[in-house]
Amino acid sequence: MSTDVAADPQAEPEQADRPGRSRPRVFQLAFSPTGLVVAGFFFALSLLPSLLPRAGYVQGIASGVTAMIGYGIGAGGQWLWDYLGIPKLKGRARTIVLGVIVALIVWAAVFTAWRQVGWQNEIRTLFGMPSVSWTVWPVILGVAVLTAALILIVSRSLRLLFRTVFSWLGRKLRRRLAIVLGVGGLLLLFWLLITGLLVNGFFAVSNVIFSSRDGATTAGIVQPQSAARSGSPQSLVKWEQLGRQGRSFVATGPTVEQLDAFSGGGAMEPIRAYVGLKSGVTLQGRADLLLEELKRSGAFDREALVVTTTTGTGFLDPNGVDPVDYIFNGDDAIAGVQYSYLPSWISLLADQAAVKETSRVVFDTIHEYWATLPEDSRPKLYLYGLSLGSYGVESVLNSINVINEPISGAFISVL
Repeated sequence: MSTDVAADPQAEPEQADRPGRSRPRVFQLAFSPTGLVVAGFFFALSLLPSLLPRAGYVQGIASGVTAMIGYGIGAGGQWLWDYLGIPKLKGRARTIVLGVIVALIVWAAVFTAWRQVGWQNEIRTLFGMPSVSWTVWPVILGVAVLTAALILIVSRSLRLLFRTVFSWLGRKLRRRLAIVLGVGGLLLLFWLLITGLLVNGFFAVSNVIFSSRDGATTAGIVQPQSAARSGSPQSLVKWEQLGRQGRSFVATGPTVEQLDAFSGGGAMEPIRAYVGLKSGVTLQGRADLLLEELKRSGAFDREALVVTTTTGTGFLDPNGVDPVDYIFNGDDAIAGVQYSYLPSWISLLADQAAVKETSRVVFDTIHEYWATLPEDSRPKLYLYGLSLGSYGVESVLNSINVINEPISGAFISVL
């Protein structure tokens, strides 16, 4: 068996410290053959098409993490098989079965690697993004290897830590008691560190960094003057309080001229309503402000009203919202509320409750008023969410409030 597979748990902890017996090493170039085979299959799975385009480094991180999940499953499964003493195939039968499995996994990895660039370019074409070539592969492989190596080093370091604690406790306690106390104590320590000092400190620093960035304005973005946009002189929401992504959202989008060129004429200026984190002290206050902003701009007189859930930073993808303006020829309103300063990959850990609560409160506030309007004249109501925003939309769709007065539809996209 590979030296990377865990030691027999029936062995006494003291054995790890006996003279001549090697202790597990963190940086040794020894791997579980079964783990590597399963890792290859998981690597192939990581290359399958996603719903959104991925940059080379993003694909590399995804592939590295996915491959190491497969490696852990393979190595752990092999250890469990040996521990339980399950008979193994031998001779020619073993050679044939292993050969078929390895050949299938190699084929899967080669096929997905060959098709990956084409799959990505198909998605990029849909989003109007430039294509990528095979030259992205050095980035994917380099980042994947570095990611996998980092995960392996951390995993082996933790394994060494656990074994060291077991060995130390085993000198004073019975083996099983040493293992139970060691595992319980270390898990408790990790939990306190992860949920307490480390996580809180990380989130606090991240909030400081990204909140200062939220105060900036993207180059080329200027305050809109139209009453149909939040942040304009007529708006109830101040331009400075919209946040960086909010300012970009309300100041961009298709113009009436562009919509007329697409539809042949008769376009209206689309309404874009947005409330930033700094626009209200409480979530309900921000939701109420958004409702008043929608009333002020005439959003409830339009054909369609889209209530969005933003990503962590407050971002609304133009590729997701701009097509709505073209579909309804500008006779629509799109609304959103910022709930965090953090990117979605951090908000996923820190703001899961915030995104769900924001989605429900904002939707309920708008939906309650919308339901009082005449059914034949009120706008069609839609939901939209991208990335972490899709998580918020799902929480709204699970609400009982949409049963009596259902929405017209929802469109969500995940990474």
